[in-house]
Amino acid sequence: MIQNRTSFLAIIVLSLSLFCAAQAQPPALINYQGRLVDGTNLVNGTVQLELSLYDAASGGTLLYTDLHPAVQVIDGLYDVQIGANPTFGNLATALESPQVWLELEVDSVVLSPRERLVSVPYAMQAGSVGAGSIGFNQLAQPYQAGRIDLRDLVTSGPSFGALSPTLSVWRVIEFAAPFGAMPMFSANLLIPDLVTAADTTLTPISTSLSNATVNLVLPRVHQRTGDLLGAVRSANIVDGRPAKVSWFLDVFTFGEYILYFQIAADAKGEQWNDPVMVLTDPKEFSSASLATIDGHPAIAYAIAFSNAVYYVRALDAQGATWGTPVQLSASDSIVFANLIEVNNRPALTFETRFNAAGVQSNSVWYAVANDATGASWNPPQQLDYIVNTNSAGVGGYTPRLIMANTLPAVVYSRHYENPHSYSLHFRRAGAIHGTGPWGSDVTIFTNAGVLFSSVPFAVHEVDGHPAVVVLDEAPTPLVRYIRADDANGSSWPVGEVAMNQGVSGRDSLSLSFRSGRAEVAAITPGQILYRRKATGTLWLSLRDLTHPNISPGSIIFLREVAGQPAIFYQDRFLRSTQVPEGSLNWMAVQP
Repeated sequence: MIQNRTSFLAIIVLSLSLFCAAQAQPPALINYQGRLVDGTNLVNGTVQLELSLYDAASGGTLLYTDLHPAVQVIDGLYDVQIGANPTFGNLATALESPQVWLELEVDSVVLSPRERLVSVPYAMQAGSVGAGSIGFNQLAQPYQAGRIDLRDLVTSGPSFGALSPTLSVWRVIEFAAPFGAMPMFSANLLIPDLVTAADTTLTPISTSLSNATVNLVLPRVHQRTGDLLGAVRSANIVDGRPAKVSWFLDVFTFGEYILYFQIAADAKGEQWNDPVMVLTDPKEFSSASLATIDGHPAIAYAIAFSNAVYYVRALDAQGATWGTPVQLSASDSIVFANLIEVNNRPALTFETRFNAAGVQSNSVWYAVANDATGASWNPPQQLDYIVNTNSAGVGGYTPRLIMANTLPAVVYSRHYENPHSYSLHFRRAGAIHGTGPWGSDVTIFTNAGVLFSSVPFAVHEVDGHPAVVVLDEAPTPLVRYIRADDANGSSWPVGEVAMNQGVSGRDSLSLSFRSGRAEVAAITPGQILYRRKATGTLWLSLRDLTHPNISPGSIIFLREVAGQPAIFYQDRFLRSTQVPEGSLNWMAVQP
């Protein structure tokens, strides 16, 4: 059965007028693009398309029909213009309806569901500008116009930690030459993201013979990185730029899983390079971890139901080409891996599980390479092991590596034989690369009376001491921040409350350190939360950075990007003071 996947370029225009606004004639055509899929195959060839507009999602009144008898489809993609071949109704009249739904018919087969049309630039502008505001006679008079890329604006707005959820940008627009009489000034914003545009305002401040001043209130930018190939699995700073790793099931290559690396084109992450395919595997990846090793991006990854963990390093600093993966074998099934640089060498920790004679077991391992390239590795060392006769350990350790006073250390969760308890543990190496005996286990935190198979927690060095944030479920859910009493992590206090609500998902917490203060980001059902430490046990006000597309349990990473906090989640990148993609367009006309 043929299915249609459409792709609209929906742009909202926000207009203002200090005196009056220029009127634009709505075009008679609307571009419409889509992709046709027959089962799992992309359609190729010529098809007949009939596009009909209705005033309801189903049923309703037919408003307009457009017929395209021979549309060329290449690899499923096609492009037509609504309004080019009308067979019923009037397009302009149809668009006067408060809501319009598009129904597509391919070779006499009606596809469903219908798609609702959103506002297009000229329609929005025409609806907001009074008739005769600026006519041809006025345009014949001296005028000046310009376009300002929003990314070129210098924001004076607050960061995540401030109370305002938006950025306020004042802009003085200088005219090339003073007008002889007071000009009529108009301006609008063109923004491709409907969610962003809905929270954007443009306010007139003043005008004169030589300039005009406007105030833009811009929302946080939950920016797509241009990668629709799967949610972020790990993120870090590579070559001074934000970068991430994701994987994707390619249904067109017989079910192969593809591991991708993607790096921003600039230090702020405002533009992103295309994803680079690192490798493919017929089995699904169970985890991936990104780090910079000896100046090159590198990834440690595990494959589901495999008894090996893998390490692969890029051949250049930007991750454009990648080397051959190195395999580290283990006797058990590896389910989680975490990678960092330890004294100029790659090092990783991973968790194994196996099922022998009905016994569930979990182990924490550490391995370090023999040199900076990671071409060969020391044998993995087992740091902790637990046998769980009642399956309490399933979903357990998820260890993370951290540097503690120049030596590697591992933080991991552990379930007791009582499945209603869990604890967080810390172990530090005794030698520079972690190849010798490790120190004793230190308990950071214990939570009793709850059932949680995979404990959300995150680690980071905070002002020279190892620190964690962890879900505290008893007696009520909250996020607890705990920083070790010393640089070696030999003792840990009770900690303090960072967020007065719980989280869900193994990787739903992230901890960072910027400008002398700890910062926490979390994903809760339908929300992205951020909080920054103030002084003592005080924390700045909780920021709700919610985006409508957020999914509960998503992986989240909080990193410092160009001096500002930034959050990776799903296929989105959100930096503190980043303005939306789009432009400020203006015109001044002398009457």
